[in-house]
Amino acid sequence: MHTCGSEHLTSHNPHATTKVIGAYFKDRYPEGKGPSTKDLKNSIRIELGCKVSYWKVWMGSEIAKSLVRGTHEHGYGVIDVYSHMLRTSNPGSKTALKIDENGRFKYFFVAYGAWILGFAQMRKVIAVDGTFLRSKYGGVLLSAVAQDAESYFSGGILHSRL
Repeated sequence: MHTCGSEHLTSHNPHATTKVIGAYFKDRYPEGKGPSTKDLKNSIRIELGCKVSYWKVWMGSEIAKSLVRGTHEHGYGVIDVYSHMLRTSNPGSKTALKIDENGRFKYFFVAYGAWILGFAQMRKVIAVDGTFLRSKYGGVLLSAVAQDAESYFSGGILHSRL
């Protein structure tokens, strides 16, 4: 005969790890965007019948997003391949990848061949703007816009880490 009372029962499930939550919800992020953490927390309670902390659900949603669109680390890891493909498919293009002494990404510069050829025809720069980036990696995003001889706009973007 079982003698444990119902006071020992709980809906908190230690097996609902952030990885399990991420795998469960990855289909809800078709384009990298999906429901809020609060909505996911309610879904877990309703669909699975367990209580999970807000933090655990948030981390699970971050894992789900990275399963759908990849991680920043993977993106930085394949930037060399991207650079080669860009130069191969866009004749005259120039790229520069800067890495610090610890092997960490600093910046990636791209000048498409068509931009280089059209630069001589550009009018003076008409707008420059910048903003601080508030993400895991931080930094500053700078942009400049100019107008060519045919009144088309062109621009460039620079990301700098402080």
